[in-house]
Amino acid sequence: MIDMTLEMAETAMKAAQAKARALRAPMTITVVDEAGRLVLTARGDGTGFFSPETSRAKAMAAASFKKRTAELAELVAKGGFWSIVPTILQGQILPARRLADHARRAVHRRHRLRRGDRGAGSGVR
Repeated sequence: MIDMTLEMAETAMKAAQAKARALRAPMTITVVDEAGRLVLTARGDGTGFFSPETSRAKAMAAASFKKRTAELAELVAKGGFWSIVPTILQGQILPARRLADHARRAVHRRHRLRRGDRGAGSGVR
C-alpha cells in the first residue's frame, strides 16, 4: 500500500485543477488514499451544492473497487450486480440507483414540510 502524503495529494490536486481549467469545467476534486480515506478535497468555483459529497463518494468508490468511476458507470449500465451497488443520498443507503429519484422527492417533501409549505391538495391544514 502506498502512503498517500499531503504533498502527493496536493500535486495530484494541482494537476486535476489545471485539467479542469483547460476544459473550462468547474470541478470539485477529491484525493483519497488506497483505502478510500479522505486526504484532500477542494470545491471548485461554480460547482454545485453537493459537489464535495459527490466528489468524495466517487473517489471512495474508485478506491474501493479499484476501477475508474467511468468504468463503474459502464458496469452499472450493464446491470447485474453493479446495478444494485448501493447509492448514498444524504447519508441514507439506497439499495438501487432507481430509488434515487424516489428518495430525492422524499427529501424535497421533507424540506417543504420543515418550511411549512404543505403544497396544494396535501390534506394538511
